[in-house]
Amino acid sequence: MTFWLLVALGLVVTGIALGRPLLRRREAAPEATRGLAIYRDQLAEVARDHEAGLVSDTEAEAARTEIERRILRASEEPAKLPAADSTMRVFIAGFVLGVVPASALALYLAVGMPSAPSLAPAFVDMADDGATADQLAEMARAQLGQDRVAEAVQSLTQATAKAPHRSDLRSLLGEAQVALADGKVSDAARQTFRAAVNLDARDPRARFYLGLARVQDGDLKGGIEDWLALEADSPPDAPWRPLLAERLQQAATEAGVDLSQRRVAAMPSAPPAPGAPRGPSAADMAAAQQMSPADRQQMIRGMVEGLAQRLEDNPNDVEGWQRLARARRVLGEEASATEALRRATVAAPERLDVLLDYARAMHPPGSPPEAVTPELVALMRRILALDPNNPEGLFFVGEAEARAGNAAEARALWGRLLARVDPKEPLYKMIDERLRKLD
Repeated sequence: MTFWLLVALGLVVTGIALGRPLLRRREAAPEATRGLAIYRDQLAEVARDHEAGLVSDTEAEAARTEIERRILRASEEPAKLPAADSTMRVFIAGFVLGVVPASALALYLAVGMPSAPSLAPAFVDMADDGATADQLAEMARAQLGQDRVAEAVQSLTQATAKAPHRSDLRSLLGEAQVALADGKVSDAARQTFRAAVNLDARDPRARFYLGLARVQDGDLKGGIEDWLALEADSPPDAPWRPLLAERLQQAATEAGVDLSQRRVAAMPSAPPAPGAPRGPSAADMAAAQQMSPADRQQMIRGMVEGLAQRLEDNPNDVEGWQRLARARRVLGEEASATEALRRATVAAPERLDVLLDYARAMHPPGSPPEAVTPELVALMRRILALDPNNPEGLFFVGEAEARAGNAAEARALWGRLLARVDPKEPLYKMIDERLRKLD
């Protein structure tokens, strides 16, 4: 009898604790931008403590990395919805005070007795077998938010095994591995980030952390170069640009590097050949720094359009078409960037790197392997003619042969690919499963 009185008292206390916040009038949840501002204030506070000698270099670096990880994650999350109105709050409160305690009691009676089996193994089995890659990634994000980092690493490892072609899952796994190492880009994290970049050379999270790895190794100038390249490829409104600019400035100050001079030095200094497209000059770069964001964007667009026009008069300039593709991509014009890469293949039909750039633009990393067009297959056949062991060519041409019912050709291509893949890689399992289906 005493036990059930305690249970009833516990239900009442729990119901009051859960219901009071719902019955109070609530204001809308803060916007994502306010959350980012709080994180930036925390970064400034860490910097002040470091300068005052209150925390060591290692502690400051770990704290900065953790805050930056939260900034990168917060920048991808949509803003929270406003709080429910009073009627909805009353309904929810009633649900919490009535249904939830009753359900909890019923669940306890069913499975919560000491003699009943635990639910944890069943949940683990569901996560291992029944969840999709996206569901596992969402679970990992929730686990990271609760500082259950080791569990997040496990969830993301499972997610990458289910979707080995997705760079975003690889880079998210690498970020979790960094958190597991207290802000240090460990060897395991480096391998994960490199795998992400191999799938998508533009992956911003992987590129940021690979630059951070070089900085942590003492190669400040190398990390600065990596981050400058990421900055050049990032859209003006990219949410990671403020964080990137802050880390760039910090590394530049420590290394004694003038960022403005380094940016100018990255531009071509020699005068272009007659008729060849030219990039912005040092004077253009200096003028751009004094402009408003809108004027700077307009100037950039003017330069890009001028480059495109000059390339029409000089269509055999392969590097010019590649520069135009990068510029179009920064402006968010993916279709125009892909067309520029196609024009580069016309100018250099035998250059493997040019053909691969165009193929990756046609079928971006992260796209499903089944979404393959006849044009992409034809391009991959050209790539295999130049490099018979190219992994992407072997995979996609093998996929096309399998779809056409040519099992022998598909088996030969995928067999060559399997011989070149580490058995520990998720890609090995995916190819092996395709070969088994052919049988």
